[in-house]
Amino acid sequence: MTGDEAGRIAMDARGLYGLAGYRVAGAERRYIEIVEGVPPAIVPMSPGPVRDVAAWVVRMTRDGGFAEVAVDDADGAVVRVRKGRQGV
Repeated sequence: MTGDEAGRIAMDARGLYGLAGYRVAGAERRYIEIVEGVPPAIVPMSPGPVRDVAAWVVRMTRDGGFAEVAVDDADGAVVRVRKGRQGV
């Protein structure tokens, strides 16, 4: 998979994760930790079993906000979504 392919997957998933209006600003391949059994857009409240995943972390921006959508490099699944505000 390439960063461009991961960006297209992230764009296609915007509606599922409340990211309407967000645009891809870039993508970086890195290893991230994923808590097993937790949906991508949920921040776990307590620790659980963790696995390392080679993923493309796609940074998206919109009107002072940003999101990071992590796409599994092996199968193209969205494995984590984080949202925040720029400048905070």
